[in-house]
Amino acid sequence: MDDLIWNLRQAGIVVVFSGLQDQPLIMLERINVIPGLINENYIFEGFESCLFWLKPYLEQEKLGDLAEEQAGKP
Repeated sequence: MDDLIWNLRQAGIVVVFSGLQDQPLIMLERINVIPGLINENYIFEGFESCLFWLKPYLEQEKLGDLAEEQAGKP
């Protein structure tokens, strides 16, 4: 999973999780995917909250900026 997330981020794709149930969330924390690769700011309770957060980036065509931020690029 680490390689997949890394490759997506390097390709300019913003990686978020939404609607994670407790067990998968705990597993991702245990193997340090969260917060090691995916900051907790990119974890959402459900799709609607993710869409609400993402909407301004879509409207302003700023997904590239968001992808660079997530990938750790200046």
